[in-house]
Amino acid sequence: MRSARFLTNCLPCFLIALLISGCYSALDPIPVRKGNLITIQKSEPLSNPNEPTLTIHWFGTSSYELRLDNISVLTDPFVTYKDPDKVISISRVPNKMTSDYREVLNRYGNIDPPTAIFIGHSHYDHMMDTVAALKLPNWRDIPVYGSPTSKHILAGYDKDEPRVPNGLCQESKGIPKVDKWSENWCHSNTQGKWKKIQGDSLTYQSFKATHAPHLFGITFWDGEHTEDLKEPPRITKDFLTGETYIHFFKFEEPGGVDGAIFTVGLVGAATEVDGTLYGKLKNIADDIQNNIKKKNKKLDVLILCVPGWDNIDGHEYPKNLIDILRPRIILLTHYDNFFDANRNVDPVRLVPSAKFNEFLNKLQKDIDGIPGYDEFESILIPGVGTTLYLNKPPSGVINVSRLSR
Repeated sequence: MRSARFLTNCLPCFLIALLISGCYSALDPIPVRKGNLITIQKSEPLSNPNEPTLTIHWFGTSSYELRLDNISVLTDPFVTYKDPDKVISISRVPNKMTSDYREVLNRYGNIDPPTAIFIGHSHYDHMMDTVAALKLPNWRDIPVYGSPTSKHILAGYDKDEPRVPNGLCQESKGIPKVDKWSENWCHSNTQGKWKKIQGDSLTYQSFKATHAPHLFGITFWDGEHTEDLKEPPRITKDFLTGETYIHFFKFEEPGGVDGAIFTVGLVGAATEVDGTLYGKLKNIADDIQNNIKKKNKKLDVLILCVPGWDNIDGHEYPKNLIDILRPRIILLTHYDNFFDANRNVDPVRLVPSAKFNEFLNKLQKDIDGIPGYDEFESILIPGVGTTLYLNKPPSGVINVSRLSR
């Protein structure tokens, strides 16, 4: 029993400490400065500024704002980076996993409230700032899509950090003084059909997958919560993995077949793909190609997680996903060092487990090795804080521009 408890509580912390102590002082910087963009492109884009534009803003790790006009999604709310001593701590006092509301306000307060929030899995670096974000003005009623474990974690804030209308301590007739953060939660749809969030303008599908191992075949803080937490999470172990999802979003302008349609796939850390999931992903690729009545319709953007790629049996990631989905643009993510609370370093350092250059070399070889992959246009490597603007002419490649925020 004691050995099992050690494996559950202490081994992940020991392995992370070992990893960081060996790599932390020698971290390579991300090969792009804040607000800039490296593009590996098949051909020059066709500029057409009058076309509808999808904006993609990267806040760091796996947190994105995806927006078409007034419809948007925020993924994996996490901007309060923690230093290693807090990440590996198993002491519950003081609370190590508090959000920095000023940081949340600084990062998310500059965007319009999203239509929905999506959580790919329940580790701290994918959902820790969810409640802090919901406290922002006009964010209180935003639905949060995730796993039952995500809901049980959100419930931990219900007692100690009660929610109030619009983030203000109001007392008004007909307006409840306090309600529950966990009531924002919606179970991610995994039924194999597009589910509407905002009419036909925003639909999504989610697919269950498996979180890639962190180190030596071990996924840290694995498992799920089956009951509501009684208090806010205090240590990283409180943020168990839960279900892990690959999300697909479809943004559509009004206008039927003449309106612009953008499709985005977000893999997050769901890099383990079994045979059953292969078939489901093939179905969505076929659906995008056959049922969306647009010329040259393919998956527009696939967002791929970098860390952990070399811990997957057979190292078929990401070739396996790319071969099925055949995205036009591949966007790399989660390679920034979220173990460093100092977010003002420029360029941001790479997370120790990224092995970024090796991954980039492998990715390019994988793309070259996929027969008939004519859909490919470019690999995008943004710096943290970069906004990408994608507009799509009726024919030709997607035009990409960028702006630092």
